[in-house]
Amino acid sequence: MHRIFLFGTLRHVPLLRSVAGTDVSPREAWLEGQSASQVEVEDFPILRRQRDGRAEGLMEEVDDDELSRLDY
Repeated sequence: MHRIFLFGTLRHVPLLRSVAGTDVSPREAWLEGQSASQVEVEDFPILRRQRDGRAEGLMEEVDDDELSRLDY
C-alpha cells in the first residue's frame, strides 16, 4: 500500500474514484510548509515550498494498480 497526498483536480472525489478505478474514501489532509499554485500558462497545479504555507488536499492509501492509474 502507498499513502499519497492528492491536490488539484484529484480532490474531486468522483473524479478520483473514476481514475483510481475503485471506491476510495480519502480524508482531508494538509501539507505544512507547502503551497499549491497554478503553473503559469497551464491549467494544472504544483506544490511549492513556502515557509508559512499550508497546502490543502486529500490523503488516501492505494495499492500498486491504483497508484499506476493515478500516475498515468
